[in-house]
Amino acid sequence: MKTARKRLFYLLLGCALSAAPLAAQGDCKLVLDAMTKVINTPTHLYLTANAGGKTRTTETIYTASVIYVQLDGKWSVRPYSGRLH
Repeated sequence: MKTARKRLFYLLLGCALSAAPLAAQGDCKLVLDAMTKVINTPTHLYLTANAGGKTRTTETIYTASVIYVQLDGKWSVRPYSGRLH
């Protein structure tokens, strides 16, 4: 289940970053709807990536109103409205 969420997260992130805001109503609508559903469900993700020979681990926790992100050993908190913009 965690692997599927990771794959969905990266797929949706790529789609969101590459699509113009108006284009999101077309091809990416199903993907964005799925991402919204995943993010609106309390979720705890562990991500490990290797870029340029350096391994980086990130931990993310989604709640109903806040996203907690740990990057390089430091936690940050971001408010979340429940909608993707």
